[in-house]
Amino acid sequence: MSDPTSTPPLATDQVSDLLGGAPFGVLVMNGEGMITAGNDAAANLVGVAGGKLPGTFFADLLADPGDSPLLEDTLLAALGGEEVRRSFQLSADGIFRVVNMRCWSEATRSGLPMVLAMLEPATEDD
Repeated sequence: MSDPTSTPPLATDQVSDLLGGAPFGVLVMNGEGMITAGNDAAANLVGVAGGKLPGTFFADLLADPGDSPLLEDTLLAALGGEEVRRSFQLSADGIFRVVNMRCWSEATRSGLPMVLAMLEPATEDD
């Protein structure tokens, strides 16, 4: 068995490469729901080109603007330390998608909390 302390930490670009190939979507959002980063799977799930994800507000992707309070509650709960699971119906370019979101909060090096969200397509059983 190898000594885990002998393994060097991964550089940020290595982590980005690993998440880029993940079979699920990963988004990083601020407390207002603005997407600051995301992998290709997340871009495909929400229907936004990957390069256009940063700066997009998740609320603008909701198929029903009436779900905005639910999204706000989800982000606030995550920022408050809860792990939250919700489903949202999204719309982009006239295509509707339902995604399951699992989110939680992490502090950044600057001390500002960010919300990490894992996205997966909803199934008929959800």
